[in-house]
Amino acid sequence: MPQLYLNRKDIKHDFKKLMQIRMNHDLYHKLMDSLPVSILTKLGLSILEGFDLIRVDEREADNTFEIALISKTEEKVIYYNKVIIVNDVFLNSRPATQILLWRTVDPKYKGLTAGLAEKIFFEYIIETYDIIMSDNIQTEQGMFFWQTRLLQAIDKGLFTYLYDYINGNLFRLNRQTLEEKNEEIWGEEEDYQYQLAVISKFCI
Repeated sequence: MPQLYLNRKDIKHDFKKLMQIRMNHDLYHKLMDSLPVSILTKLGLSILEGFDLIRVDEREADNTFEIALISKTEEKVIYYNKVIIVNDVFLNSRPATQILLWRTVDPKYKGLTAGLAEKIFFEYIIETYDIIMSDNIQTEQGMFFWQTRLLQAIDKGLFTYLYDYINGNLFRLNRQTLEEKNEEIWGEEEDYQYQLAVISKFCI
């Protein structure tokens, strides 16, 4: 499954616009200027006044959308998720892939962000697109995120796979096979980027 990228310069570059106060503020305004739609009701969430969970479509590309938990009073992004919809010939579908996931480390927002990534993953992205596929390059945190999601998906009765997207091969995963193949799934070599995790509502 994904190649791990451990270069802190790469990580810092990708998250810079979220971590720096000024750039975070700029991103907030770019999102708010791009016809955001609140998805709080769809997720059955009720949060504090002054905050909202929004979706913005096609701001950067036709096949992407962004989800953000924002503070309107502070004009800042608290949680951010960028998703790309991929055309996949072998899966015969357009699975969603999270290509950036971030949340603030400020403890004063912990009550708002706790469990939010899991809820969006299972109750919004998979419910909307049926299939979600891992991105092909991940940080160590991304690896742990996907290991957890795979185990949760198995417990929820969803279908989980190891997917070689070069050859179009799917290998069904369960708790035992996931544990057995764990060391074969993630690594720093380039070839690991061609093996992805797939979680689906339906048997593929």
